[in-house]
Amino acid sequence: MNKLLLTIFCLFVLPVFAQVPVKKDATLKSDLLSPVPLREAQHEDVDEIFQVLEKHISGGSARSLIGFVGSQIFLDMAGGKQGYFSSNQALPLLENFFVQHKPLSFKFTSVNQRAPSPFATGKLEFQNKGKKESTHVYVALTKRDSLWVMTQFTIY
Repeated sequence: MNKLLLTIFCLFVLPVFAQVPVKKDATLKSDLLSPVPLREAQHEDVDEIFQVLEKHISGGSARSLIGFVGSQIFLDMAGGKQGYFSSNQALPLLENFFVQHKPLSFKFTSVNQRAPSPFATGKLEFQNKGKKESTHVYVALTKRDSLWVMTQFTIY
């Protein structure tokens, strides 16, 4: 009888309790080694996507930015790396940039929402070796499989 109750518990009751919702922005240590999921790119509204990207750039959140990358992105890091990279390759490049250039503020100053290639440019103010500096950022989106994904991130 005990074996039967234990079997029923393991097969039917335990799986129900095991389905605990995970907070969307939670980052687990195991996440750091796994491919970056395309989480936030499901937004349909281009303006909303640019608002969220603006927040992530301002906060220096490379991992959150990578959530908008599809299969690859063109990065141009102002005198640094330039080329097409997968999201897993792009993540450490963006993280390194934000470590060396700690964002103080970022605001898109120009947004073109017209399909098929919406883009935005803005001014990034950052701290580098104790000095306040600024640069410009260009971000382009493309629709892939009905999702808007970031296909270009240029710092110039």
